[in-house]
Amino acid sequence: MPVVSVSVPSTILEEVETIKENEGYASRSELVRTALRDYVNNYKVKKQLEGTLNGFLSITYPMGDKMCSDKIKELHHAHDQVVRGSLHLHFKEETCFDVWVIEGKAKQILALIEQLKAIRGTKHVGKDLISV
Repeated sequence: MPVVSVSVPSTILEEVETIKENEGYASRSELVRTALRDYVNNYKVKKQLEGTLNGFLSITYPMGDKMCSDKIKELHHAHDQVVRGSLHLHFKEETCFDVWVIEGKAKQILALIEQLKAIRGTKHVGKDLISV
């Protein structure tokens, strides 16, 4: 099996160690392999989706990051035919948390998700989608 070296922030490494211990993984490598398999599987499923999707997107980003916030707002308005509603909250006075209710063609929604992930500064872009 090939060996791959990855640099991660110490905070993530600490969380990985905690998960490894709590979930009973034999090693960090085993945990990372499982996470990568899950990611690859989700990627394959995502690429196979067709038709109309409903669901929601969750986006977190730093409260003071105006460039990130502006780009997210631009995408929101540019995709108003897909974004049916939204909610904006602040967590711990440092993180913005947006929830978008979405409905539209799978290809449009998946493209929107990729655009959100590509914005520098986004901490998390989550999705819960169902095919209608």
